[in-house]
Amino acid sequence: MTDHQDVIAAFADGEHVEGDALKAALADEAGREYLVDLLALRGLVSEAPAPRAAAIEPPRRSPAWRLLPTAALLVAGVSGGIAIGRQTTGSVTLVPSAPTAPVVTAQAIPPELRIPAPTPTRVIKLETGTSWNERSGGN
Repeated sequence: MTDHQDVIAAFADGEHVEGDALKAALADEAGREYLVDLLALRGLVSEAPAPRAAAIEPPRRSPAWRLLPTAALLVAGVSGGIAIGRQTTGSVTLVPSAPTAPVVTAQAIPPELRIPAPTPTRVIKLETGTSWNERSGGN
């Protein structure tokens, strides 16, 4: 092997090579053919892919960033529900736990507001045994 081939082999291996020595080795046609043959042979023999230029990749984000839109929707929904609840709570009256109906008697209505009952237009007479049967107890 010549010095040119050693310089080209060192360059193909990724070792440090002086620029002037590499220029001189590649200036010769045989040196350029040796470099092409050497790269092709090493590409066929090696199992690892040929080294490529390092691509600039964006920084990887943690999986927690995937939850950010979900968390934002949750916060917006809860805060919107609270806001709507505060607006409508003032108009709703609370029902007591045990509601009791107020008792209205004739004395509760002032005499000037009392309206007499209308006269009946038809009278229905109920007789025992024909219209209804009186039973004690049960339904």
